[in-house]
Amino acid sequence: MSDSPFDAYLQDLARLDFMTYQHSVAVAEAMNSLAVKLGMTGDSVLEAELLGALHDLAKLKVAPNIFKKMQAGKGLTDEERRQIQQGPDVLLEVLGDNLLNENLLEAIRHMGCHFDGRGTPDTEGEAIPALARMLKICDYADMLSRQRIGRPSLDEDKVREVLKVQSGKIFDPVMVEVFLDG
Repeated sequence: MSDSPFDAYLQDLARLDFMTYQHSVAVAEAMNSLAVKLGMTGDSVLEAELLGALHDLAKLKVAPNIFKKMQAGKGLTDEERRQIQQGPDVLLEVLGDNLLNENLLEAIRHMGCHFDGRGTPDTEGEAIPALARMLKICDYADMLSRQRIGRPSLDEDKVREVLKVQSGKIFDPVMVEVFLDG
């Protein structure tokens, strides 16, 4: 992804919150790996990796003092927590839609979907774009495996257990099996 028009955004994210940047890099790597395991090739693999790298850039709209407060281990208010967990609309606002192809735009619009239909927009199962279903798994798995202030990391066995328990609910069960088989 070097020399990409998105590099500046990722550098800004690294300056804002290095832990979130590291998470984004790890999710990009996991998306690449899952794409290959799913039989994707060429541009499809690159789209998956790019989505993983960009998925948390909405955090660039969060005031730096909120990240400093979080990094210091101070509790966040509900409003501050909501700002950190901004959704696809804010991500599209940060990126604009002129740099993204339709596959990435659709995946971003459906990032909030759960496989069982909960979440937004109201889409379920395989009607959710494959990239969004992949991102849900890769993002969640990495998030669980990282220690955060006030939350310990989970070991690999526990992460696998959570993914299996939520398979068919939050996550695409076929993709979970492919993700875990490796």
